[in-house]
Amino acid sequence: MKTVIKIIFILILFPFLISGSCNSADESENCHRRYTFINNSDRTIRLTVSVSYPDSTLLDGIGGTSGITPAGEKKDFKTNGCYEYEFESGLINKHGVIMIFLFDEDIFKEYTFDEIRKNRMWLKKYDMGFEDFQRMNWTITYP
Repeated sequence: MKTVIKIIFILILFPFLISGSCNSADESENCHRRYTFINNSDRTIRLTVSVSYPDSTLLDGIGGTSGITPAGEKKDFKTNGCYEYEFESGLINKHGVIMIFLFDEDIFKEYTFDEIRKNRMWLKKYDMGFEDFQRMNWTITYP
C-alpha cells in the first residue's frame, strides 16, 4: 500500500517538477513577458500605465496602480502574453505606444486623482513603443 501511495504522489508531483524546470518565455529574444523598473530616487514611486495614447489627460490607470516601488528598489511588471505580440497585433492601441507615468507616492496623500490628472503632477512620462523597450533592454531607470 505504501508503494502505491508513493507512486501516486510522484505522478501528481512530477508535472509540477517538470514545469518548474523549464525556462520561462520572458527569457526569450522573441517573447518578453516583463519589463523592469529601477527606482534610483530617494522617494517611493508609483508607476502607472496608460494605453490611451496620445491623450495623457485620461490617465486611465492612475486609480488602478500598476505598482509602487520604494526608493532604491526595483520591480518587474509582467503581462500574461508576450509584449511583442501585444505591440504587433495592435492590442496596446493603434499607435503602438504605452504611456508610463511616474508619480511621487506622497502626492496621493495630499491630492485627489482628479487634481493629479488635471494638473499633470507626474514626475516623468515615458511614451514607450516596442523599439523603445528593446533599446532600453526592457528596463526603465529613474532618474
